[in-house]
Amino acid sequence: MFRFTIRDVLWLTALVAMGAGWWRDIHRKTIAHHEVAANRNLWEARARNAYSLLRDEAYGIEWIDSAPYMKVRYPSAETAAKGVIR
Repeated sequence: MFRFTIRDVLWLTALVAMGAGWWRDIHRKTIAHHEVAANRNLWEARARNAYSLLRDEAYGIEWIDSAPYMKVRYPSAETAAKGVIR
């Protein structure tokens, strides 16, 4: 039969608490990563739809790679009359 001292039980408790805390932290970070990826995919899909709609109406669109947005220029009267798509 094993005999454990209070010190052994305290060490075991500390070890289990550290492991549970580490697992919870990793799990929380994984969930946050999946949420960010889902939001990014949703934004990209909406941006592609907006791009298609605006391009068809002859708006000028400039993608900004370093930032999560695009610049939209109203079509000029000449561009709209010619039906030129930029």
